[in-house]
Amino acid sequence: MNDGHKGSASAVKDGDRGVGLFDEAKERISDLTEDAKARGEKLIGQVKDRGNEIWEDAQGRGQDAWKDVQTFIQKNPGKCIGYSFLAGAIVSALFLRRKEK
Repeated sequence: MNDGHKGSASAVKDGDRGVGLFDEAKERISDLTEDAKARGEKLIGQVKDRGNEIWEDAQGRGQDAWKDVQTFIQKNPGKCIGYSFLAGAIVSALFLRRKEK
C-alpha cells in the first residue's frame, strides 16, 4: 500500500513539473510573440515612411514634368499642334487597321 502512495506522489510531482514546464513554455511563447509583433510594427512603420518619401518624390517629379510640358507648349505651340495631329493620325491608322482584320 505504501508503494501505491509513493507512486501517486511521484505522479503528482511529475504532473506539477509538467505544468510548470508548460507554463514556462507558454510564457516564453508569449514573450516571443510580443517581440515579433513589436518588430513587425516597427518594420511596418519604416515601410510606410519610405513609401511616403517615394510618393512625395514621385509627386514632385510629376509636377516638375507637367510644368516642363506646359512651358514647352507655351514656347512652341505650332510644333505641339503638329505633334498632336501626327499622334492622332498614327492612332487612327492603327485602329482602322484593326477594324479591317
